[in-house]
Amino acid sequence: MRPPFLPDPPIKTYQSNAYALGAFLALGEGTSAILDNNFITWGCVSDLKKAPRPILFLPFISPETFATSRLGSLLSFRAFTRAELSKAIVSSLQCGFLVRLGVDEYHIPDRRSYRNKHRVHDVLVTAATPSAESFELMGYCADRRYRPSTCSLEDLSTGYFSAAEKAGKQGFLAFRAELPRPITVDLAAIRRQLEFFLESRDSARNGAPTAKTGEPILHGLAVFDACVRYVRSLTPTEWLDRRVFSLMAEHSGMMLRRTFTVESLLEMPIAKTSAERAVHTAGRLKLLSLLPEPRRNEASFAEMAALFGRLKEESRNAAETLWQAIGAYDRLPKALSAQPPGNETREASH
Repeated sequence: MRPPFLPDPPIKTYQSNAYALGAFLALGEGTSAILDNNFITWGCVSDLKKAPRPILFLPFISPETFATSRLGSLLSFRAFTRAELSKAIVSSLQCGFLVRLGVDEYHIPDRRSYRNKHRVHDVLVTAATPSAESFELMGYCADRRYRPSTCSLEDLSTGYFSAAEKAGKQGFLAFRAELPRPITVDLAAIRRQLEFFLESRDSARNGAPTAKTGEPILHGLAVFDACVRYVRSLTPTEWLDRRVFSLMAEHSGMMLRRTFTVESLLEMPIAKTSAERAVHTAGRLKLLSLLPEPRRNEASFAEMAALFGRLKEESRNAAETLWQAIGAYDRLPKALSAQPPGNETREASH
């Protein structure tokens, strides 16, 4: 009872992204272009401290968006007893569905909140023992690693019904990855997303959406500015959100990967220096985020701010290089403009 699943996808700062990609990429050949066609532009609020998810890749690919993203099928279920919950999980797994549950992690072993704090969060059930008395879960564990862990039916059902009581609803969502035809690299879509990224525009083209707090959403390159403000506002004893730094590393890694993919597809060399520097800079930032609290000070936060500024420029250059390379490809419509988006504004500000 184990549907296909990739336990270590390249995008996993958020469990929701990792769950969806783990299911879809496990289908193998014909799926990897989802990484090239997405994870280019993103959005955030101006103050990263105010967001439960500081930065979001746009569009946000998750189990909830599985059907609308055309990645597969969804189904939901409402269980009233432990036996019903167990039967629903097992039958879903047997049909090739992975099961995402909302649980109170106070009752889930190998979670940071276990027996310590009531916290409603999500886990993914990826397998069950033949007796269905024990399940394999995926998610971020007590050691802050995204990995599998084991949970008994008793603990899982207790956590599930406790979360349902606290949230006022039951969180049972099953999803199955499907690939009716291979996904191909969409050069025009990539170039369009690069424009949104470089111009700090909303890829949905639906005006200026706001967060629940009423704040405007920043997009593209403007996200790096929010990161600079974030680290400059930190104090040594304040909680540091490492997800901000992990997302930077994921974004840079995807930009470099995409450059290699497009280079191979177009059979023409594309300069990768800026993309490689961005990966290196993001890696340095990620290491700095691991500094223990006693070693954090104004100097370390200033270094982080400087690195975020450098990462913004390297990411801009990498995106512009890729934008130009795709635009130079003769098979794309000539109506696409010849000047990198955002260039006029940037030059005027110098």
